[in-house]
Amino acid sequence: MAINKAAALVILGAAAACPMIRFAVFMAEINHELGFQPVNGFMFDSAPASEPAPMETAHPQPRALQQSPEFARALMACGQDPVTLDGTLVLQRRLPGGLRLMMVNRADLSDPAPLITALRSSGLHRSPLILSPETPAPQLALFGAVPLTTPAHAALWDLSQDAGQRRAALHQKWRNRLKHGEAQPLRLTRQNLPHDVRHWLFQADAKQQTLRGYRSWPIGLTLAYGRENKGQAKLFQAFEGKEPVAATLILTHGSTATYHIAHTTARGKQLSAHPLLLWEAANWLASKGVSRLDLGLINTEDAPGLARFKLGTGAKLHRLGGTWGLWQPLGRLLRPLSWLDRRLMNS
Repeated sequence: MAINKAAALVILGAAAACPMIRFAVFMAEINHELGFQPVNGFMFDSAPASEPAPMETAHPQPRALQQSPEFARALMACGQDPVTLDGTLVLQRRLPGGLRLMMVNRADLSDPAPLITALRSSGLHRSPLILSPETPAPQLALFGAVPLTTPAHAALWDLSQDAGQRRAALHQKWRNRLKHGEAQPLRLTRQNLPHDVRHWLFQADAKQQTLRGYRSWPIGLTLAYGRENKGQAKLFQAFEGKEPVAATLILTHGSTATYHIAHTTARGKQLSAHPLLLWEAANWLASKGVSRLDLGLINTEDAPGLARFKLGTGAKLHRLGGTWGLWQPLGRLLRPLSWLDRRLMNS
């Protein structure tokens, strides 16, 4: 993912004394998810290195987790104060001194005008805004938004087909690992997420985050999601005897689900527990009417094994809209920059 350093530097130069802008650019440079990486690092290398062509985006698209009412409920339970403007979930963060940063993540901004109007009507347009659209939105430049990072890709797994069609779409190596897992004496379970900060999956994921140098949701937010959305945080586990060897936590929201946290032990890798667990989870989701499983961002540089694992399911690449910065009080100053490097967002 490339960063528009020129635009960021000019923003900083225009308001060098303002911590809001420095913080906004910093947040945009962290990653497309603004610090929330939905799934942990490498598990095993089981699918092709080549990437399929990006899927065509159908309209209307199911909402991403970050734009769901379920996510909003979890945030509010944790003391956050998101607002919904023209159907778009807008997050707020208070900076030192009481200054406010606004963030919109994975929203449909094919027409940004209603959101921009709603921000102005509510008086929120005076705050700097970080925008990460669900799909490429070069029209944001018309409103003075400045591109900060190039678009990332997410892996979306279509669950609307029957199990036979989904199995046929698996990459051969992935299908072989699944067959191997199906032949093992593993016991699979499904339950609602226990409200337990000491659950072994959280502990394993915390160690993995430290080892791999990434950041996921705070445990409290994940627990709040399960608490505020009954039955929509499903924990799938694989056991060898009484010993857990793999776990996958899936969050459902409307007709869509998101692959949130997963971990497999060394023994679980030997038993191919993770592909078996994800396969069975996908079948169960499909039986409940879920049509799409969002497997999260694809990062071929830092986590190539995980990228191959996700794409090996037959999931398609979905191009997101990059990250943009907008501060309407500086609109006239920043407008020339919004056109300076549009190729960054369209390449």
